[in-house]
Amino acid sequence: MKRRDNVMKPALIIGSTVADVTIRLPRLPRTGQDINISSQSMTLGGCAFNVSEMLRRFGLPYRLFSPVGGGIYGDFVRSRLLEKEIPLLIPSPEEENGCCYCFVESTGERTFAALHGAEYRFKPQWFDLLDPEALGPVYVCGLELEEDTGEVVLDYLEANPPQTLYFAPGPRIWEIGQEKLERMWNLSPVVHLNGQEAKVCAGMMARVDGD
Repeated sequence: MKRRDNVMKPALIIGSTVADVTIRLPRLPRTGQDINISSQSMTLGGCAFNVSEMLRRFGLPYRLFSPVGGGIYGDFVRSRLLEKEIPLLIPSPEEENGCCYCFVESTGERTFAALHGAEYRFKPQWFDLLDPEALGPVYVCGLELEEDTGEVVLDYLEANPPQTLYFAPGPRIWEIGQEKLERMWNLSPVVHLNGQEAKVCAGMMARVDGD
């Protein structure tokens, strides 16, 4: 019996790798109130990194396509990726990385405040470094599409439509803009949503259909 080689092409993960600053506190302060926090920590996060980390733990091939800029947060992200032996596929932009602040109350409720930096902004020439024929499914995060440079990501996908495209709009889907969303829907992605995000998405689509 002749054996056939079945080589899985690596998934392309497009999005951010972020320094997550987690601040634990009893409750969020009122405006103007001073409080002491319980603890703080900084870890590696970001939608794209989290997806790539799950693939890595399952031993599946992937390519993390994520900009890493300068500044203290960019240096933190770069050092942690190198520790994990994750290659940096994009030349380092001059812009500094931002970060994401996660406030965790004693009830477990989480509140986020983000500073978007180089990690969310893509340049067209970076995509010239990719060989679409050597790649498998593609995963795209919604937060990157919010930026003006989100058009760059969509341009690449339209020029090189993957056989399978996964799209996670995230909790701020309304910030992406209807034109960009229409371009994404036309690519027939598999959409990843939680319950609340699904309600928001359904409401947006219903309003468009009603116009």
